[in-house]
Amino acid sequence: MPSINISFPDLINNLIEEIYDLEYSNSRFSGLKSELKVSFDNYVNGLVEILNSLAEEINPTFQEFNENWEVGFEYVSDIKKFRDLISNDVDFFFNDKSNRNIEAKGSGLQRLGFILMHSRILSKIKSKQPILLIDEPDIYLHQGLQKKLKTHLENLCPKSQIIITSHSPMFIDS
Repeated sequence: MPSINISFPDLINNLIEEIYDLEYSNSRFSGLKSELKVSFDNYVNGLVEILNSLAEEINPTFQEFNENWEVGFEYVSDIKKFRDLISNDVDFFFNDKSNRNIEAKGSGLQRLGFILMHSRILSKIKSKQPILLIDEPDIYLHQGLQKKLKTHLENLCPKSQIIITSHSPMFIDS
């Protein structure tokens, strides 16, 4: 993870896709997920029905030119996993009780969020021994958050190797 000249909001939004994939890659439809799937199917079927009513109103205009012409709507979707239900209309946010816009957060919180989301990915990888390289995780963080981050990283994955570069006395073992 580089420490400067990075658009963390863009990286965070890209990273959330990886987290979705890890969290929901094998997730079957059960419980609330099943209810959501049924509701989604009802929504899609209702939407297509309404749009096809519109198509029926439009078809006479097309058939003036050729009696075999008609328009219609269909929804083509291959929803097999819960992750497939998450649309582009769903936004990820940080809520720090001031606002939820990632771009409006300070550099320290953006960077910390990026590191913490990577730590979530590492905690889900059980079959491998990942290596995490972090360049100055302490940048833009006050000492209290640096100390919490150091503890978090130390406890993250006993099998993981984490390599950190830093000038912070919080991260350097004297």
